Amino acid sequence: MATETDGCLTLKVSSLGNRVGGIALQDEGPVVFVRGALPGETVKVRVTATGKRHLDAELVTIISPCPERVEPFCPLHGVCGGCSLQHLDYRTQLFWKKKWIEKAFHGFSGFTLEEVVPSPLADGFRNRVTFCVSGGKPCLHAFRGDPVPVQDCPALNSTGRAVLREIWKTGIPSGVETLSVRCSISTGQSLVEVAGSVRGLPVSWGTVYERSMGIRGAQLTERLLEWNFPIPPGGFFQVNTRAAEILLDKVLEQAEGETILDLYGGVGTFGVPLAARGARVESVETCPAAAAAAETAAGINGAAGFRSFRERDESFLARAVSRGKVFDTVVLDPPRAGAGPGIMEMVNKVAPHRVIYITCNPFTAARDAAVLVERGFHLKKAVPVDMFPHTDHVETMLLLERNPV
Repeated sequence: MATETDGCLTLKVSSLGNRVGGIALQDEGPVVFVRGALPGETVKVRVTATGKRHLDAELVTIISPCPERVEPFCPLHGVCGGCSLQHLDYRTQLFWKKKWIEKAFHGFSGFTLEEVVPSPLADGFRNRVTFCVSGGKPCLHAFRGDPVPVQDCPALNSTGRAVLREIWKTGIPSGVETLSVRCSISTGQSLVEVAGSVRGLPVSWGTVYERSMGIRGAQLTERLLEWNFPIPPGGFFQVNTRAAEILLDKVLEQAEGETILDLYGGVGTFGVPLAARGARVESVETCPAAAAAAETAAGINGAAGFRSFRERDESFLARAVSRGKVFDTVVLDPPRAGAGPGIMEMVNKVAPHRVIYITCNPFTAARDAAVLVERGFHLKKAVPVDMFPHTDHVETMLLLERNPV
């Protein structure tokens, strides 16, 4: 029951919501979202915003903490907008991430939802962090707030943290608007990607890519399992290398057949290893630099059956459908917004047997998977891998198979 004193509410938090924080139910009145509050806690809060069906509230006092509350490892927790669950025991984070996936797929039946595979590293796991520059300092944004100067980021791997310390030591020249610190866990290489009107970047930063002036020796290679991937400046790559290896292994276990279509192929994270193991893979990627990197990766990894197509997924699929082309397996790893119903309708037409869908957003993935289920597929399993410790994101591999006729 909620009680009100001094303009504050006293609430009992019952659950943890995806991207909304602690959730408190009232006997009368809307549900209350409290960022920073944890399930089982009694808290005093102050309402900050009113929605149609909920209230947003800030945490004022923790009257009774839950036993799973822990001390955050980063001094900027609660100030910086990232890693919002550092104050929750890691195993309990995994429990709630599985709950969110269950909620997203509550309308599906007959599938196996596996336990969330924990990240091999709970801190120092990120191979990339992007900073805005304010007042000549690298910053991350507060939650819905202003830039916060960041001297250290414990989520970044040790090589990246050393680069960040050097950036603070030398200072950032005027004109730099953003910079990304990208560092390979496997090879130890680093790359600083800089945007803005830039002149005279310090040599001590190591390899630097200046978007306004071109490449100054920019090169970075990351390794997943036994395969090496050159990553172009600005190119997408999973931020958690060790967890990405687990995810890749799961995909390799489930992909079947001689012909595989890899949509949103990127630098070949899934397509190149599949081709190296003998499949004929057609990879579709809109970014020319990423597609070129995938072709290079295919060459250095002996993936003779890999072929890259530099075009939009919609265009490739429309042409494949018109020609009656089919694949034994379709693998797709769309952005957080999902592939969308149009893409999924075409995937249904080119995938006779199975679809492997990788997502960081179970809710948009459920929407997309429903299109295939309506067309004769069934969701066989969901395999979550915690790519993003201490956040309310979770990577999930979905396996869908066509029902026998």
